[in-house]
Amino acid sequence: MVEPNRIYGEKCTKSDNAEIMNVCATRCNIAAIHLRCGWFSSAKLINPIVFRRLRYDDCLVNDGKPLGIGESLSFEYANTFSYSG
Repeated sequence: MVEPNRIYGEKCTKSDNAEIMNVCATRCNIAAIHLRCGWFSSAKLINPIVFRRLRYDDCLVNDGKPLGIGESLSFEYANTFSYSG
């Protein structure tokens, strides 16, 4: 089993926050942000305008609207599946 490469080396817990940020170094708004997300789901309701899975491995951020430079979106999610590790 391959261990995911986490930025801070921390393990996920049963309830975590996700933050999506536009860290563009120039004046740019990023729109139509799609993330590869597998079968992502959450035991906690996530506002679909903020983040939603469209289909397998395709999640849409901010309802496709621009995320301005320095802006971020966050949501709390929880998983009921037990991971070994």
